[in-house]
Amino acid sequence: MADETAENYSDPKLYEFGFLLDPAVAEEAVSVEIAKLSQLVESHGGKIEVSGTPVLRTLAYTVEIARSGKRHKYDQAHFSWLKFHLFPSQIEILNTEIGKMTTVIRHILLHGTLAPTTPALRRYVKKEGVAVPEGEVVKVSEAEIDKEVDALIASADPVAVKLFCNRKKI
Repeated sequence: MADETAENYSDPKLYEFGFLLDPAVAEEAVSVEIAKLSQLVESHGGKIEVSGTPVLRTLAYTVEIARSGKRHKYDQAHFSWLKFHLFPSQIEILNTEIGKMTTVIRHILLHGTLAPTTPALRRYVKKEGVAVPEGEVVKVSEAEIDKEVDALIASADPVAVKLFCNRKKI
């Protein structure tokens, strides 16, 4: 059993590190802060595989952090991430050191995957029919809805319609 644990800690594992940087950090200095984080990972024997481009984002909620006896509130932050290989025995130490960095507001360390890092493309299907300008609401009467339902029933399989109409309500 002890040998299995030693074997699991002998091989580097893939991790993903997501973080929010203080928005007060200038755009030019964000890459310097990310380089510091990369050097910190490498100082613990890690190897950076890929990193994300930092983006200044509005946060979903206000993050409050107490530092130096003062409470700081953040509504925005620079978001980025790193994927790296590191020995599992070093991950807790790295996590503690990242937590001490004053420019990092929040961070999370996860087991990574080598899945593609680009989001999948969204596919939209253009529906045939009346073009409605964005933001405009079209009201439909009950008579129009009933007419459309009757047309759908008429075009459906008669056996299926009969089964649907004769089903027992639970």
